[in-house]
Amino acid sequence: MLETKDLILRQGTANDGHDLYRNLWSRAEVFRYMFNKPSPNEAAGLSRTAAYAEMHKEVSTEFFVCEKASNQVIGIAGIKELNPGHWTITDIAIGPDFQGKGFGKQVVKVLTALAFDSHGATTIAYDCFRQNTASKQLALSCGFIYSHSEPAELQKNGENVTLDYYIRNK
Repeated sequence: MLETKDLILRQGTANDGHDLYRNLWSRAEVFRYMFNKPSPNEAAGLSRTAAYAEMHKEVSTEFFVCEKASNQVIGIAGIKELNPGHWTITDIAIGPDFQGKGFGKQVVKVLTALAFDSHGATTIAYDCFRQNTASKQLALSCGFIYSHSEPAELQKNGENVTLDYYIRNK
């Protein structure tokens, strides 16, 4: 478990499904800059949450993001080691009702500290869709520096997109 001023990042459980469906999985605007689609109904959202919760049993660096004030699960976040010393932020998705409150910055800072301080990272990568100006601003505000861009194909519809990559050194 990780804690910030306003958030708790913890391993998820299937019981988090209703919050995640309401706050994240059902919200099409969140998936505009993601490789997958929103859940078409609550049953699909509950199934998605259960799958994430199972993954959390094996991957200790993936989290559900909970707002302390409301005790709701409002998003997901995680990091992953790409090769020795080099980590990447794998997910950051905060429900639209909770955006613009500085939660993304708190998440990036706590994940960066986890990678550097607990896992021996020397660099951390951060990527986002080129059009996602909010994500780009978040990366830059957390000390990441633009590295390069690469084309990618969206799995959900075959659309070609450009990913911008940012790097932060310890």
